[in-house]
This record gives sequence, structure tokens and C-alpha cells, in this order.
Amino acid sequence: MHRVFAAVILLTMSCISDERQDRESVIGEEAFVTGAYLDRLVLPESDLRAGRRGVALRLNSDPPSAFPTLSYGLFRIKDDTASWELHLASLGYTPIALSHDGSWDKVFKIRNRDIVPLGEEFYRFTFTENDHSVTVERLTEALAKRFTLCDDCARVWTNSFEPRLMAEVIGKGRFSDVVRFDEFRPGDDSVVITLLPTVSANGPLPKLIWERQTHTLKTGDVWKARSHTYQILSVVAPREIPEGNLVGWMELRLRDRTTNDDSSSTPHAN
Repeated sequence: MHRVFAAVILLTMSCISDERQDRESVIGEEAFVTGAYLDRLVLPESDLRAGRRGVALRLNSDPPSAFPTLSYGLFRIKDDTASWELHLASLGYTPIALSHDGSWDKVFKIRNRDIVPLGEEFYRFTFTENDHSVTVERLTEALAKRFTLCDDCARVWTNSFEPRLMAEVIGKGRFSDVVRFDEFRPGDDSVVITLLPTVSANGPLPKLIWERQTHTLKTGDVWKARSHTYQILSVVAPREIPEGNLVGWMELRLRDRTTNDDSSSTPHAN
């Protein structure tokens, strides 16, 4: 009888502990208490009325700061129960940006078991169609022998919304290129992309002076796009591996530019 009672107590305590872990893992609050980031987080679906919440995702080898690394928004995509829309934005307490275009806000389309590189870390996102949350797990060590991420570069992902190259300011217009991935060629680590020009302005919209361009890029290439010259550091094709689905990406670093615009002169590392 005592053994049964003890077993019930242990099971109850275990359930309470698991519930506490899941609740706290929502934003990784214990990361700031214990001085270590969590390797597993549970992100609940966002409530537009409540605003964004902080999440302590590790982006590099630096120790945790006193504040969450990023804020996030997680939303269901209409008529698509197999995907989520994930918004990530820097809270400004970290030097790690999510893209070389200077933007601190990125939007990703996340499918079940997608593996996405963020900073110098790999994260897997898992869920079922009826879930109201997404589980995030860090897989960096598990993938370290097969895939290497650059620590000082820009990254363009296949599953991000309108990934852009660095902008140029011409007159009163801010011109930039959206990168469209057309074809990966894993055999020679190359990719075919198309640059789709866009423009924004404070005032009358200037005439778009750029034409779309198509380029074939390979790891190691030095690539001139408009007035910017980049080095292609890596090309990774989307693929299924035992741990999940790599989304595919391209890493690059700014080497030079010939424009006199007033946009940022150096890319932010992601």
C-alpha cells in the first residue's frame, strides 16, 4: 500500500515538474536564472492582442544576456494546416542580426520537422496539424560534422518571406532585390537565383530603373550584384536528412561596393 502511494506521489511530482518545464520553456525564462540557454522550447500560438513575447534562442557561443534574445510571433497560415508563419525580431540586446540587409525582423514559413539555421545554431521545429504550439529543439551538435555555419556572414533562406540583398539609395528611392531561388544543383554546390527589383520612397515613387537578373552561383564565387560585390561562402540545397528537413540557404559576405548611397556599408552577421 505504501509503495503504491509513493509511486502515485512520484508520478504526480513528475507531472507537475513536466508542466512547469513546458510552461517556463515557452519563453525560456530559466535561461536567465541558470545562466544557460534551453535546448528545447515550446512556443505557443500568438495572440495578436497580447503582442509578441521574448524567447531565449541561442544564436552563438556568447553567454545568455539579461534579456531575451529575440521576440517572436507564431501564427497559423489560412487554409494551410501543415505550416506556421514565424516572425522573429531582435530586441536590440544582441549584435546578431537575422540578415545582412539590416532588418531585425524576419518571417519564415515553417513546416513540421523543418531545420532552420539561425546565427551559428541549427533549430528543428515540430508540431502536428492540431497543435496550438510549436516545439523548437537545438540540433547544432548533432549536425556539426555534416554542416558548418559561418560566424560572420549574411544568410538567405529558402523559407523566409521576401529575402533581400543590401539596399541602395538612389535619389529619393530605396532600391533592393528580392532573392528567388530557382534551382539548386547539389552536385556542384551551386544555385540558380533570380533578383526581383523593388523600390520604396518617402514621397512620389521613383521609376524602377533595375531589370530582373538571373545568376548561377557556386560556393567560393565572387559575385557582383548591382553595386555590391559579395563572396559566396556556402550553398546548401534543401534536403531531407534523418533529423528532419533542411530548408536550404545561401551564405555570403560583402566584399565591396561602388555606390554612394546612405544605407549601411557593412552587412550584419546572422
